[in-house]
Amino acid sequence: MRYTELIVLLAFVVASVLSCGDSPTEPEDATEPEEMLSSCNTVFNPEAFPAATISFQLDIVPIFEKYGCNAMFCHGSTTPQSGYSPLTAIDILGPGDEAKSLGTCNVIRGDPDASYIIKKLTGAPGIIGSQMPVGGDPIDDADLLKIRQWITEGVRDN
Repeated sequence: MRYTELIVLLAFVVASVLSCGDSPTEPEDATEPEEMLSSCNTVFNPEAFPAATISFQLDIVPIFEKYGCNAMFCHGSTTPQSGYSPLTAIDILGPGDEAKSLGTCNVIRGDPDASYIIKKLTGAPGIIGSQMPVGGDPIDDADLLKIRQWITEGVRDN
């Protein structure tokens, strides 16, 4: 078993023990994990979301650069930490290893509150591991608001 797989398995076991079957991340009418995970990379339909005010290239990429998220030692390599890459808008949808183990997506188009990335960035209960970015200052409110708005607008690749 590879080191990364062992870490993910250990994180899943710890999360399962801590939740005691009453996980706050799982809705009462939860879909099967396979169905949830297959929905992470949904096709973008611009008519289903508000008009774009946030640009992936001009607004979101600089935020990930500012906090080191897409650095080679973090999520920017060919084997990114937690199997999660923020290098493209499609990659950001995930799911990464942590979201998979929780049966959710890193980003759910139109729903920042249900998106695991927002929970990781804010240190919300139910996340696996530490609040992101690890070892640095927490993301500031203005940057978090831009990411939330981008998700609300459907995670456009613009």
